[in-house]
Formats: sequence, structure tokens, C-alpha cells
Amino acid sequence: MAPIMLNEDIFVRTLSFIHDVRILNVLLQSFPTDSSVYSLICKRRFEFPILLTVGSPTYTSKLYNVLLSLPVPSGSIKSLVFAGGPSRNAMGWMESALTPAEYQALDDLLPTLPLDITYEENPETIRNMRARALSARKLMVALSALLSLTTSLGQIKWTRCPGPRIDVLEAMAKIPALTSFSIECASGEWAGRGMDAQDEYWSVVPLCTTVGPQLRSLELLHVDENTYKEILAHVHYLRSLVDFTLNLACGEWDWDGRGSPQIGASQKYHFETFKFSPFIRYIKIETTDMALGNPNGGPLKIIEGSTISRLCVTFTPCLEWVSLRAIRAFSSVDLAVSLVNLSHLVVYEEDGWRKCQEADTTSNDDDENDNENDEEDSNTGQTTRYYVGFHQFIAALPRLDTLWVNESILRPLEIADDPESWSGNATVYSQEETWISHDWISIQATFEQLTSLRVGLGPLTEDALVHVLESCNSSILTQLGFEWSWNIEDGVYRLPKSVFERLRVLSKLRDLHILYPPPIPRQRLVAEGYDQRKQRDLFDNIIAPCLSSLPNLSRFGLGRRCVWERSVPGPGIKLIHDNDPYIGANSFFDAGWNARGKEHMIGWAEGKDVQVDLDIGKELVEFLEEAANIHRSKDLGVVMEKESHLNESDDSEDSDS
Repeated sequence: MAPIMLNEDIFVRTLSFIHDVRILNVLLQSFPTDSSVYSLICKRRFEFPILLTVGSPTYTSKLYNVLLSLPVPSGSIKSLVFAGGPSRNAMGWMESALTPAEYQALDDLLPTLPLDITYEENPETIRNMRARALSARKLMVALSALLSLTTSLGQIKWTRCPGPRIDVLEAMAKIPALTSFSIECASGEWAGRGMDAQDEYWSVVPLCTTVGPQLRSLELLHVDENTYKEILAHVHYLRSLVDFTLNLACGEWDWDGRGSPQIGASQKYHFETFKFSPFIRYIKIETTDMALGNPNGGPLKIIEGSTISRLCVTFTPCLEWVSLRAIRAFSSVDLAVSLVNLSHLVVYEEDGWRKCQEADTTSNDDDENDNENDEEDSNTGQTTRYYVGFHQFIAALPRLDTLWVNESILRPLEIADDPESWSGNATVYSQEETWISHDWISIQATFEQLTSLRVGLGPLTEDALVHVLESCNSSILTQLGFEWSWNIEDGVYRLPKSVFERLRVLSKLRDLHILYPPPIPRQRLVAEGYDQRKQRDLFDNIIAPCLSSLPNLSRFGLGRRCVWERSVPGPGIKLIHDNDPYIGANSFFDAGWNARGKEHMIGWAEGKDVQVDLDIGKELVEFLEEAANIHRSKDLGVVMEKESHLNESDDSEDSDS
């Protein structure tokens, strides 16, 4: 077979459509390391995160040394994840193990020597904890050396202890492309709980004063009261900030932070307004239901400025065994006035996973016994949470065109006798009565201007869906998400054909999302995922009919980040996202029931994405090392000498899929 010369421009264009790192790793394995094609693949691979972690010392040592010896300079790295060692207490053990002279020797040697971090697999012993802490120190110094070689690093995510040293921050500040930073402000064992040990936190002031002025995106996780006050006092350094995420559900606030499982601030805590940069456009606040119980806005009082166009508020229960009944922060009269340019609003109740997980393992009789003393939502069987003033809030947003809410956030409140209490009496309208309520009528003008809607009214019947669709402008709505009230027809769960007729009037609809799958397959989905071969009933009865019956529809989601797309060209349907936390789905589908369970819903800093990055990073190291042993070629093109090689590659890709 004659050699085939590959056009590099076409190859680069092809690589731009590959978003799965595993495919890029296979390509890295397939070409000589000194070929131009290999360099192009490296550049594309470096557009995805590279993980350096103490959690896997062998992998990290190899990867660090490989990065310094690549034919493509490490300056091509676009994103870096640093996962440090154990808690700061373990770092204290290391302090007692090394003298200042030994520290200095370590700093002098590491930038010029290959990184070598080793310790025993058993992390329980004090000696091994010291070894892990020492490895974290080594990795920190090595990172300084690596950063000095980078020129295009744009994003850094920092997890666990130790926090970035001042020399590392200064090295970051010298990278002009670095505009995005995410960091845990608390480390170690305290990071995942509300309880606090003060020495587990470090000051964010050096971060604000060094890297802060150049950052356009900043994510601060596990923020306690002291850290919040530091940010408040130094927010003026963040003068280029466009996107800001603040996680306030951790640590010591207006309570002692130790003897109680409560997390975050109380509903009486007084938050102050941040003086953001004039460029701020997007704010995300992660908080608790207790903090949002404050009628003066609670953590939403942080927000200020008419430049904000996108706001996302997510929250969890401050106590695991009970939920605060009344969310009153949106009733603040000043909130809507300050958000005159808001076009995109997300309010997401993160404990929705519990409702579904428990529903799969609890019988109806148990549910009745557990809730016999509680007022229940007539459609979900769950204790009602109500949102005071929310309808008036969204009705006062003149430019709102995207509204994403879940659970029963939009259910109108009829009576609230004692909205301040945990168990005060309250009545929400039934779904049948919702459409004549004053609250629902007040938001009709808002619904008519929406181009994207995730409606939080609990599971919808067909009649309820009709009311929602009648409230929308069918000529402009492009995305629609909702919960569905599933019923069995002929022994299977399916969407009625009449529902497709209702949806067909939305001429511009491109994305449809049903937040929760039918109840019976959920346990099976947890174990098996959305594999089409194993979940044939879901595919044949729900997914395929939906895409085939709605010719304008491009994507259909069922559950959180599980998305099917109509194949182009051809009549086929393909699963494009299966809730893999590494492969980001459209954020519209990032809601609803999660087949991977709670541990995959708690944010990358808790270890989810770090572990996935680690697995893929190990593959990268293995592929890079194997590629170094492949016969080297100086040809500018790619030579494929045998058709059998193509067949072997196809087989390899099929097995990887």
C-alpha cells in the first residue's frame, strides 16, 4: 500500500472535535514521539487537565519527568490540577521531622533533579503520614520549577494541603495566560465536613494580592467565616474578575463549629455586599437552606451591581436529617432591583438525590408511616419546602430569558402560619390549583420571554405540562426540562404519544430533559449505567420514540448528564454523555437523578474529578512511555504501511469504547 500523506491542517481540525481524553491517549500511543503529528496530538492533549497528585506517587513522579522531557514544551499545558497530601496536621508532623537546613536543601535540589516521591501503600501510620506530607512538600517545589517553564497555562485547580506557597503564587503571577483559579480554602479531614479545626485553613490574602489582579475566573471552596472576611476586605484586588464561585457551606461561622453537624452560616448571620469589579458577569453561590432562610437575603446580599447577567444559587440542608421549611432570601426587596440585567437564573436544591435514592429502597407503606405527621406534597409524597417571594422576584427581572429551577421551587404558597420555624404549618397549592393562583399568574409575562426553561413544579402530569407549555412562547423556546409523573402502560413505562403532540408545537425546541427516569429501572441503572444493550426497555420505550417523534429535537436527556443525540448524518441515535464527570455535558442537563450516586455529585474538589483525572493521567504516562520506544520517524506525514494496522486500530478503539 502506498504511503498516505496526512494534511496537518485537516488533522488539527479533526483533533478539535475529540473531547474524550482516552481517545487522545490512544493516538499518542500510535505515533512516533518525534513526528510532527505526535506534537499536534500533544498540544491537543494539553488542552485538557494534567493532574499532579501525592495520592499516586509513582504516577506523579513519572508524569513530572515526562513533562520536562517532551518534544512539545510543557508550556503547551493549558490546565493543571494539583492534589496535595494529607491535612495540615500531618504537615505539622513533617515540620518536626525536618530542620530548616533540610528544607533549604530540598528547595535547592528539587528544581534540577527528577521528581521522586515514594512511600508505603498503607497510609495509616504516623511515619507514612509524614512521608506523604514530605512528598507534598517535594511536589510543591517541583511545581515551582514546572511553572517557570510554562507560558500558556490558563487554568489551575488546587486541592488539599499544602496551600500554595508565596513563591508558587509569584510564579503563577508571571504566567500571562493564567486567568482561572480554583482552590480549597480548607484541607484534609475538615474539608468535607462543617466542623472546623482552625489550623486546617490558610489565608487567601496572598492569593488575592499576587495572582488575583489577573484572574477572570475564581472559585473558592470550603470557605469559613474568617476566609469570607478576608475575601470581603481584599475583593478590590480582583479587578479583572468576570466569573466568581463562592462555597459557603463549610467551617465555623456564627456558631462554634465543633459540637454540631450543622454546616454554613445561620439564618441570622449578617452578610455584607462585595464591591466586585465592573467586569463581573457570573456569580455562583453554594450555601445551605438555613442561610437562605434569612429574609434580608442571607448570602445573596453579597451580590451587587447591574453588570451581572448570570446567577446560580445551589444549596444543601444544613442538617442532614431535617430540611428548613421556608426559603426567604428571595423575598429581599433590594435583590431584584440590583439585578436589572440578569438574563440567566439557576436555583438548584442539591438534596434532590436523596428523594430518589430513598424512593428506590423504601416501600410506599414505609413512606406513609414516616410522613404521617408531616404535611406532604400531594404529587411527590415529600415534606413541602416553600420559597417565599420567589415568584415576585423573577417577575421583577425584565431581561430574564433562561430560568432553571428544580424540585418544587415554583409551587405557589397559599398559607404560611409560621414561616420562620422548622416545622411551621404551611400549605402550597395543589398542582391543579396552581394555574389559578396569583403567584403563577404573576410570572406569565416572564415565561413568555424565556428561551430556556427547567421548570420546578414537581412531577408533571400531562394536564400540568399543557399549562406550562401554554405559558411559554412556542416560537422562541429552545430548551425544556421537567420532572415527569411516570405511569405504566401495557406493563412498561413510556411517554404517551399525546405528549409528543403537545411538544411538537415548540417549533424551535432543540433540547429536552426529563430530570428523573422511571422508578423501577433506577437500581439497575446504578449498577449498569445507561448501556443501551442492558437498558433496552428505556431506549426502545422512551429515548428512541422521543427523538424520532420530535423531528426538530437534537438532544434528549434522562437523568443527570445522561444525554442522547440524533446522529448526523443518518437516522441513528447515540449516547453522547453517560454522566462521566470528566466529559462535561451541556450545563442544561446537569440536574436531576444521578445514576452514579451521591459521591459523584459533590464537586470535583471532594475527589470525584481528581480520581478520574488520575486514572486518565496514568494512561497518559503509560502511553507516553510506550511511545518513546516506538520506531522514530522524521517524515512530516503519517505512513500507514498495512491495511491490517487500520483494522487493529479500529478493534482497539471499539474495545476502549
